[in-house]
Amino acid sequence: MISPGDLISLVYQELINTKHLIDELTSDFQSSEAQGKLGEILSNIVDILFKSFEKDVKKIRNDRDYFNRIYRLCSHYLQKIREIHKKYIRHLHRYNNASFPFELARLLKKYISEKLPDCEVLIEPYSGYKYGVELLSIRNITEDLFISSKYNNKFAILTYPEPHGRNALSHAFLFHSIGHLIDFQEEITENLLNEFSFNKFSVDKALNIKKSRSVFINKCVTVLKEWLSEIVSDLMAIKFIGPAFFFSFFYLSITSNSMEKIADNYLCPALRFSYLMDELEHLGYFKRKIFRPHLEEIRSFLSNTKNHIQKKMEKTPEYKIVINAIENGLKKRIIQNKVENAIKNLSLNNEEMLNYMIDELILKGIPPTEIKNESIASPEMIINSGWLTFLSKKKELFKLTSAKNNEEKAISLSILNELLLKAIESSEILNSWRKL
Repeated sequence: MISPGDLISLVYQELINTKHLIDELTSDFQSSEAQGKLGEILSNIVDILFKSFEKDVKKIRNDRDYFNRIYRLCSHYLQKIREIHKKYIRHLHRYNNASFPFELARLLKKYISEKLPDCEVLIEPYSGYKYGVELLSIRNITEDLFISSKYNNKFAILTYPEPHGRNALSHAFLFHSIGHLIDFQEEITENLLNEFSFNKFSVDKALNIKKSRSVFINKCVTVLKEWLSEIVSDLMAIKFIGPAFFFSFFYLSITSNSMEKIADNYLCPALRFSYLMDELEHLGYFKRKIFRPHLEEIRSFLSNTKNHIQKKMEKTPEYKIVINAIENGLKKRIIQNKVENAIKNLSLNNEEMLNYMIDELILKGIPPTEIKNESIASPEMIINSGWLTFLSKKKELFKLTSAKNNEEKAISLSILNELLLKAIESSEILNSWRKL
């Protein structure tokens, strides 16, 4: 028979084991600074739980219902410990540098820290095939665990598909995730909702098959909020990393067969690409001969796809009404202006991406760290140059690496990504050196 003492010992054992695990995961150089800080906070939270459990045990009277009360108390604390393992300790696990883009860490943190200066950044692989972002608040953790704590730290957690670990070209999509963080912080989408209205005639027409105007309008607002959030984050990513985001998003959508996927919480990539095309044209990228052929080719591909999606949306009146409102907002540049105002104080490299490219160095097998005037190439420029090499100079790349069959060509693309990551690393080191 299990005694109350056995149950109490079990909780103490789980608390001690949890603290040891946290200390072990964050005790050596393989942990990032942000992981170390999160580990320190979680370790202190476990200490708080330890003392809290000790006090709660002493409060229980030793009477006929003692065992049941101890059982309920222990179950409650064991559940808290499980929550720590399930939700938070997973962010402390070490990752193999062979599949981790550590060279990109400073660039990704730069845009987050300028808008969320008190936010630590964690970058980690995701076992599934998607990019994502999560804002982890220590205050929320302590509230979930029903404990009081002095900590008010926040952690931005960027995730990427584990197979993409060393794929610098694909990681341009991470800037969309950063866009979501800034959108949340600045409430861009929330503020935009006040500037949108739905066409009354279209709503009245749709209500022929809908019973409640309020239910229908609420559904439209819910969809509008979700879709606007994606468009806002797309526009920010273009501002951060230029056409590289567009190309990485396009190839990710093609390879994941999600081009026409549409749902209440997800606007299909095909329509988003058409809006991004207009923004790239507005920013001047279509005037550059090195970009224009690739952008025009994708625009031609998208024209038929967009028409097909619009026909599909005829079956969902809410979608059609929301799209009309969004496209009207884009035409008037309401959305674009909100985004530009939100990030106007950030350090962007748009002019540099527009006026310089360094792909000739890549085709010599040299990490493209410097541009012709001997200034240091920015990481943003390096990634865009990598995309131009991938799109228009694969033959030269395959010749450089003597790649003939598909396996050798795949290895060549891995070499391209490693050249880009090495160039980014060198760029960061040189920039740090010049600031000394």
